[in-house]
This record gives sequence, C-alpha cells and structure tokens, in this order.
Amino acid sequence: MKTDNIARVVRFVLTSLFTLCGSLTLWAQTTMEDRITLTLDNWDGCYEVGQTVAIHAEVEEGFEAIREVWINGLLESSEKVFVEAGKYDIFTRHHDEPTSVMLKFFNPNPKKQRDFTDIGYCVGKEQFRPGFEKPADFMEWWQEQVAMVRQTPIEAIITEVEVPEKFAEGYVCYDVEINCSEGGAPVRGYMAMPKGAVNKSMPICIFTHGAGVRGGGNRSKIDVALRYARQGGGSIAFDINAHGMPNDQPQSYYDNLDKTTLKDYKDRAIENREDYYFRGMYLRLQRLVDWMCTLPEWDGKRVLVIGGSQGGAQAAAICGLDNRVTHAVIREPGMMDLGGFLKNRKSGPPWLFDLYGKTPELMKWGPYFDTAFFLEYSTAELVYECGWVDMSCTPTSIMAGYNLAGGKKTLYTYPYRRHQSPRGKYGDEWKEKVNDPINKFVRRVLK
Repeated sequence: MKTDNIARVVRFVLTSLFTLCGSLTLWAQTTMEDRITLTLDNWDGCYEVGQTVAIHAEVEEGFEAIREVWINGLLESSEKVFVEAGKYDIFTRHHDEPTSVMLKFFNPNPKKQRDFTDIGYCVGKEQFRPGFEKPADFMEWWQEQVAMVRQTPIEAIITEVEVPEKFAEGYVCYDVEINCSEGGAPVRGYMAMPKGAVNKSMPICIFTHGAGVRGGGNRSKIDVALRYARQGGGSIAFDINAHGMPNDQPQSYYDNLDKTTLKDYKDRAIENREDYYFRGMYLRLQRLVDWMCTLPEWDGKRVLVIGGSQGGAQAAAICGLDNRVTHAVIREPGMMDLGGFLKNRKSGPPWLFDLYGKTPELMKWGPYFDTAFFLEYSTAELVYECGWVDMSCTPTSIMAGYNLAGGKKTLYTYPYRRHQSPRGKYGDEWKEKVNDPINKFVRRVLK
C-alpha cells in the first residue's frame, strides 16, 4: 500500500509540474495584448470637456507591468503595478480642459523586444490650436516662393516603363522627372493612367511619402501608381518621391544617400526660411501639381492628394498652397503644431524644440513650416485620420491642424491607432470603422 501511495504522489507531482511548465510556456508566448484588454465607453475615444473618462480593463490573469500615463504627449507618470485578474476600471480621470491621454502597459521583462499594449482618448478635441502664432506674411511669403519656382519654365522628361503583364492591356506607366527651381532637386516619380484616356476625362491623384530615405516605402513604385490609376473610374496617378530621388536604383544608391546627402534631413535645424529642407519638399509638390494640371487628360475639376505622416504634411501644405486641390486624405500628419511646446505639450515632428531648444531661429522661422497654418487656406474636402496613441505625430498636434482647416472635413479617430495601422485584435475594427470609409471616399472622388 505504501508503494502505491508513493506512486500516486509521484504521478500527481509530475502531472502538476507538466501542467505548470505548460502554463509557463503559454505565458511566455503571450503578449501584453493577450493578457489585458483595455476599452472605453466611446469606441472612437472622443469625449467632451467636463466629462469623467474611465478606461476599463479585462484581465485573465494577474501580472506585473510598467504602467505609463501620457498627457498631451508628455510622460506624466511611470510605475510598476500588479494588475489583478477580473474586470474593473483601471484608470479614471475628470477633465476640465482639452486633454489627450495615453495609457500604456509594458512587459517589464520582454524576451526580445518591447512588449506593450495601450489605449488613448481625447477630451475637447475641437479646442486645440497651434502653439505658434501664424506670421502675418505667412501666405505672402509662400506665394513668393511659388512664384520664384514658376519663373523657371517647366521641362519634363517622360519615359514609358513596362507595366506588369496583368495590367499591360489597360494601363500605361511613365518614369517622370520635372525640373524645379535652379539648383533644387527635381520632381521624380512614377505616373500611371488608363491606356487611351481621352482628353478632359480623368481626375488627378497624387500619393505622397512618409519620412525616410533608404526604405522601400520611401521610394516611388510602379505598383503604387497603378493602384491609384485603377481606383474608381480611373485616374492620372502619380507616386511622388519626397526627395527627388531617381527611380529604380540599386539599394546601395539609397543607402549611400541616407548616409550622405540626405543624412538626418528631417532633424536639421532651421537656420533661415530659404534654406530649410522642407521648403524644397513642399515646392516640389507644387511643381508637380502645376505640371499635371497641364496634361490634356485632366478633367479640369478633380485633384486628390493622399498622404500619411510626412506625406500628410505634404498633403496639408499643397491644400493651402493651391486651391486646384479639391480633395485630400491626410493620415497622421507630421510637421503640424511645431510650437506645441509653448503650450506645455509635445510638438509635432520633427520635434525641433526637443532637438535644439527654444532657439531664436525656431521661434522666428518655425511657424512658416507648420502645416497647420496651410490648412487655414484650404478649400479642399478633407478626410483626416488621428490615432489617440500615436507617439510620433501626437494627437494634440494633429488636432491643432485639423481645427484650423477650412472647407468640408471629416475626422476619423481610433483609441488603439499608433503611428502604424492597427493589427491583431484591433485591426478588424479599425479597418471597418476607419480604413474602409476612407477608401470609400477615395473611390467616390475618383469615380
């Protein structure tokens, strides 16, 4: 009997150990998003000033985490917490003024990379305004810059390129280079349109790029131009390179640019208006619009610009510079509210105050490149996206620009939207409630 009892005990201990090891292995494989679900009462994360907002948590198992609270893009607190299993309000706060809130839970001992989950909301989103005051001669100066570029006659080099076989019967594509101002980088990119498009039949659609130099997403691509040429009823679609880089070069070419000519371009200090890097970037887009509006296939009515992050900054700028732009999709835009630090919140990228402090040059010339001020002059119909947990283009900076925008505008927000599009368990809802309506807008404009 004693032997049988010992055997049963041994089997029980071994079974328990195997179960425990299995649980530990499963625990090690799960992410913070698996372990805790954060929700709000309002799916879009939008609240009014004077409301008390609660973030709800559903936790399957207790776990340790580093909890961070970010207010208006600035870190308010960071502490280690033990979150009990169950359902309850994990964060509650009353707000008497416009405020952006981000709540983040980090795994204190990640195996490979940062493992965290987050949620955000905004109170009084319609009340944010830029930290800088708009210069009295803001648009006058920009019109002078545009006029200066237009003094140089447009010369375009257009080279037809091969289209993937499945689109070859219906579309044509070109490698395009357009001169800009003397000594400035040219406009470069790919342009596609339906084959045999008749005169005055097609809208213009321009796609602008996010920040960077060497990555595949920083270069113009034939398939991107074709994607927008095929939208709706078809369009004259142009995928413009932000820097005027040549198309279809070896990777080593772009790697070298990133290390030399274009190294840290977005982090460069403002020394004067004329030489600041983004002046050239905005003017290249203006030059492209000027040229595309001479194309006989353009219907003379519709010009759509689509961009996110740095691309959103370019889209906002051209909406203000050129009223021929009739529609724009501006997603998580950068270069907006560059003076946010003056109102005790994080500025929009490239965060010149964080890099250089409150320099005289930043204070004097920074406002001329704040894309929030361009939107004041826009007459285009805008569709705008803002993620409440975007740590790059912070919500307060985005809303400061949106609130100045003239014309018809529609805003889409999402509590789990970081600078990248949501994936995993939040991806389907974001797609249904945010991304699909934005794509529907594009198709309607290009119909």
